[in-house]
Amino acid sequence: MRIHGMMCFRQTILRCTFSLAVIGAMCVTLTSASNEARGDAFFPIARENVALKSDFTLDFGGVVTTGNITSTDMVLKLNPEQNSARVIQYFQKVEPLQIPIGPGIFLDTGDITVTVMHSIGGTFDGDTNAYGTEDIYAVYFEGDLSALGIESPFVLPSSSDGSLTFDAKPAGGAAGSTGQIDLEWNGSSKLEGPAGPIEFSYVCRVHTVFSITTAGDIDGDFDVDEDDFEFMQACYSGNLSYSDPHCELADLVRDKKINFADMVVFFENVTSGE
Repeated sequence: MRIHGMMCFRQTILRCTFSLAVIGAMCVTLTSASNEARGDAFFPIARENVALKSDFTLDFGGVVTTGNITSTDMVLKLNPEQNSARVIQYFQKVEPLQIPIGPGIFLDTGDITVTVMHSIGGTFDGDTNAYGTEDIYAVYFEGDLSALGIESPFVLPSSSDGSLTFDAKPAGGAAGSTGQIDLEWNGSSKLEGPAGPIEFSYVCRVHTVFSITTAGDIDGDFDVDEDDFEFMQACYSGNLSYSDPHCELADLVRDKKINFADMVVFFENVTSGE
């Protein structure tokens, strides 16, 4: 229950505060090490920009079908020092598309869910704030597309290009902590239609708003609280490396493990127990 969880969270804060007082010198060392380990890497947490239209388009040799994107949740890892970029998390909802299977004949995809199955990674330019990655997307259709031999997930290898625009004076955060990400990923593939292969290209144009917040603010809501703590607990791996790639968000000292060192950084940044 949430009440029990809140009590445990507050008790943990007290225990950690006491521990920090007892081993203050150790905590200073760990914190300095964690700041150095983080380097210039940062994690924009992005959500759909409802003020702009985002869409997913399929082009079957001139027959074009487009679905509106209703929601996007995305987390990137960008490192200007290493000129690297990678998609940590991607979850998207798209309205149904109409796929042509013959003259005037279409199949309805039903609602569509898109996730990243694997991010190969790519480059990030810290001067222009532009990035590019190679990713493999998994597309899930609610409609019956068995006539095309499609089973969910349908895999789409894609190239992505995006850019960040930082807000000068964001509300609720420091300068340079929020902004907008404009992203486009695209590629080509084919379906096995009744009359033979159907080749098509695809492009997804996405507009999101993002925040870059304090270490430990995993959900990007500008505070470090119980919700973030639950994520830290779920990813805790001790001296072993974590296996879930999403847990990289909880690796606050960037050592491929979620353990005491990460908890020290987390509790130093706690802003609310409410």
